[in-house]
Amino acid sequence: MKPERLPTTHQAPKQGPRELLRLSDIARAQAGPDHLAEARQSCLEAERVAAQIENARFRASVLSYIAVAWVKVGDFAEAERLLSEAERIAAQIKDVLSRDVTLSEIAVARVEALHLVEGEQLWSDAERAASQIKDAGFRGFALSEIAGARAKVGQFIEAERVAAQMKGGSRDTALIHIAAARAEAGQFAEVERVAAQIKGAGLQPLVLSYIAAARTEAGHVVKGRRLWSNAEHIAAQIKIASFRDSTLSVIAVARVEAGQFGEAERIASQIEIVFYRAKVLAYLASKL
Repeated sequence: MKPERLPTTHQAPKQGPRELLRLSDIARAQAGPDHLAEARQSCLEAERVAAQIENARFRASVLSYIAVAWVKVGDFAEAERLLSEAERIAAQIKDVLSRDVTLSEIAVARVEALHLVEGEQLWSDAERAASQIKDAGFRGFALSEIAGARAKVGQFIEAERVAAQMKGGSRDTALIHIAAARAEAGQFAEVERVAAQIKGAGLQPLVLSYIAAARTEAGHVVKGRRLWSNAEHIAAQIKIASFRDSTLSVIAVARVEAGQFGEAERIASQIEIVFYRAKVLAYLASKL
């Protein structure tokens, strides 16, 4: 019997971008021990279709997506080959914005792969990929994802090291990820230390409010009360009225969720903009 002839390039539209992503999704879904052969075949078919994509940005992005499917299948060498190939293609993209967007997508793909397999070298590769991004915003996004991923697996020191490389909003985002992961681990003192490093107006009181709720739920009522007070004090100092009232409304809603109805009503009375005050009072009424 003759082997089935593979479709030629002019037949590619039948298996375009949607079919390609479908094949990758199938590979991810099949990646359990009972369907590895099928998953590998889907990955190989996705690669064959990807090779026909002429647009460099899309081809690099898709290769990084397929690479994560290979990680789920258990073929780390093939995943690394595709990620390296994606980076090589991305580096040749002339348009700076398109190149940075693509490199950011590849870095995030490396982070997703890291959720599936441990290895310091892979973490280093992810950071290296992110460092190649010229645009500060995209680079910061990729690094904040890496910091958050390291924090989620308990690598708090390394997560903070990554965050220390960043500035502005991206750094704050990374610190929020780290604070949330430490809170889930019950490391409340460390959460407060991390939260104190957040510089963005409005972000610190929201994080403190989250910690206060967690502390209160854990039975640390006095410390929770102190954190609620700190969050409210910082929020009240925000100069832009809409931003200040929005932040206070979030804190008030959090106190409603914690069962502190009287405190929520007191905070609502301090909110000047009717929309935000009404939002809190309506939520409070729904819980009474």
